[in-house]
Amino acid sequence: WDRYSGRLISFLYAATATWIFNRHYTFRGPRRHTLFWEWLRYVFAMSWGFACNYSAYWVCVYFFNFDGPWLILAVAAGSVAGLGVNYMASRHWVTKRAATFGSSNVMPVAATHVTMNLFRTSRN
Repeated sequence: WDRYSGRLISFLYAATATWIFNRHYTFRGPRRHTLFWEWLRYVFAMSWGFACNYSAYWVCVYFFNFDGPWLILAVAAGSVAGLGVNYMASRHWVTKRAATFGSSNVMPVAATHVTMNLFRTSRN
């Protein structure tokens, strides 16, 4: 494998490993999708981050000729480029939880409703 194609293969392994970690530690809770569908959505979503990652890596290698011990800087630049895209995709699209009472999606509305009822009751 050369310094370009090796990165393509490593993407699937890295995406799967981070999906497992995020599923168990970062974004715990009930899910809206099956295991396979969530993994597929995750890999698809991470593809956008990988595009940013790989582009930054490619620029460093191709235009600045990063090689040998300097190749790690190209990998680091790619990681920083894809980091925000990957987090936002994971947080808001892949691991979006089903709406249940007490979740962050439902609680503010429920709390507002309860507060309004208490306010009405205390005025009468």
